[in-house]
Amino acid sequence: MSDPYLELAYLHDSEVLDISYVLTNPDSRTVIMRLQGDPEMGYSAWEGKVLRVTASGVFLFRCEGWGHTCDRETLDGWGKGVSAVTQAELARHATLGFRVPDLRFTVTLHSGSSLELVCDQVNVEVVAGQP
Repeated sequence: MSDPYLELAYLHDSEVLDISYVLTNPDSRTVIMRLQGDPEMGYSAWEGKVLRVTASGVFLFRCEGWGHTCDRETLDGWGKGVSAVTQAELARHATLGFRVPDLRFTVTLHSGSSLELVCDQVNVEVVAGQP
């Protein structure tokens, strides 16, 4: 992905099928989101398709989830950056000698739920035409 911030913005209004925090590899934590691409997202390669978004080399995964939605959960936005609190925590970790990755995202959902991700890499792949 050439510029992940630009391409990930197309994921708005995609239905969130599931989110997994994969801990099987102690050297590289992974967050996987499976989405049903919005049929009118504006990026034909992903429109209406089931997508797997994989964040690898996860340094930080912070999630606040609200379960009060009455309908399907959808992605509101995938934006660049993290909260000021998280930025301060990352700076503290950097001064302790930890290598803090440069990719920093805040993912918001229509329910008000949100995710913050700090990772080495994000990839999106089409896994099927329908869920």
